[in-house]
Amino acid sequence: MNRTLTINIGGLVFHIEEQAFQQLDQYIKAIRRSIAIEEQEEVVQDIELRIAEIFNSKITTTKQVITSEDVEEVIRIMGRPEDYSLDDDGSAQHYTEQTYYREKKLFRDTDSRILGGVLSGLAHYFKIDTVWVRLIFLFLVFFYGTGILLYFVLWIIIPSAKTTSEKLDMMGEPVNIETIERKIKEGVDYTTNKINSMDYDKFKTQTQRATNQGAKVMRYIFGIGFIVVAVVGMLISFFINLMIIVNTSFIVNQLDLPDLLIDPNIPRWILHTCLSLIMFLPFIIMLLLGLKLLYTNMKYIWITAIAIFVLWIGSLIGLSVTIINGDADHFIRNKTGYGYTVTYSTKKQDDTAEDLTYFSTNKDLVLQLKNPSTATDSINNKIEIVPSYQDNAYARFGTEVKSETNLIETVEEDAQFVITLTEELFNSDQPMTVYLPIGKKIFIKEEVQPYLFQSSQKDMKAGDHWYLMQDNFSLTCTDCN
Repeated sequence: MNRTLTINIGGLVFHIEEQAFQQLDQYIKAIRRSIAIEEQEEVVQDIELRIAEIFNSKITTTKQVITSEDVEEVIRIMGRPEDYSLDDDGSAQHYTEQTYYREKKLFRDTDSRILGGVLSGLAHYFKIDTVWVRLIFLFLVFFYGTGILLYFVLWIIIPSAKTTSEKLDMMGEPVNIETIERKIKEGVDYTTNKINSMDYDKFKTQTQRATNQGAKVMRYIFGIGFIVVAVVGMLISFFINLMIIVNTSFIVNQLDLPDLLIDPNIPRWILHTCLSLIMFLPFIIMLLLGLKLLYTNMKYIWITAIAIFVLWIGSLIGLSVTIINGDADHFIRNKTGYGYTVTYSTKKQDDTAEDLTYFSTNKDLVLQLKNPSTATDSINNKIEIVPSYQDNAYARFGTEVKSETNLIETVEEDAQFVITLTEELFNSDQPMTVYLPIGKKIFIKEEVQPYLFQSSQKDMKAGDHWYLMQDNFSLTCTDCN
């Protein structure tokens, strides 16, 4: 009965006799002493992997313990440290003729690869030049891409040679201490020579040049991208604004905007201008940024961009002032007629929106006098008819409104809404403004025409007629011959 130990070597666990373990431990320590310190760990690791492979082949169902005979066989296969030495030039001087060759294995050679090292591995396995293997696969490419398909299949199924032991197996060389150390020394010498022969000043210059070129290319890419996006955005903004201008009434109706969202006292060109600037100016800034990236010596780009940004903020403020959401009482007219100029008044009105609006109806209007005989022709510019984008027609009186309900009389009939102008209206200082939705009609009697604003009188015909509010903000007679 012998005492056994459990060891881990090369990532595998083995049960080994105590005497065999001492023999193996002395062998590995001897190897460490014979190898240079800079190569020691890598060489010993590869040797341990090879020893574990040999030990694993000795384990059977009837033999589960590594014995001294197995360790002696490992030493015979791998060789003793005193059996060889390496000169400075890497050539080996042998003191033993014991050599152990293993069966050659197929691996991918990742050290001399172009893609995956498949063809280099095949060249090692069949002992032919790599160039011929590559020419064969290139020839197979012209047969319906067979070479490409075969290459990727082999790339998947053939493992890569990672350790020194696997690289020696790939080349068909004996795997022992001598070959492992020589292979590692060749790699270390190659790396050392590369480092020593490197021109660091040239490397620094090339790196800096490559960085500058890369930054220049990226600057051009972003500059051209900004310019393209800006031009496309400006074109899209132009067509969108053109559609809004042409189809304002249709858009308002389709969006089902609430009453008094847009103040009817504000000319539509102000709203369109603000919308156009809000949509258009960001693309102008993007265009300037793209030009600055392409031409770094351009001057005043940032000042221009800041000025455009300030104008964009002003457009936002203008749009917020234009869209009041039902609070249009702070706006007063400076001139008569549609197309008047508008100023903003900070004067606080005491009346509510309900006090200002004397009626609201979605029916067609009828405008008449209560007592035509008492009206005087000396009064003009008393009644103004302007277009509205709201659904309902309504009326307001001047800028200082009082709760006088006797200025007009209203009667709602089945198909129309009758507005009767009283004598009190003509005796007061308050003009009346009738907001008529686009597409709605108003019946104006001939007796009322002299009291209309000049801008409305130009569309009137002699006699009593129905008039339709058009998209171009004019009244058109619908029953005239």
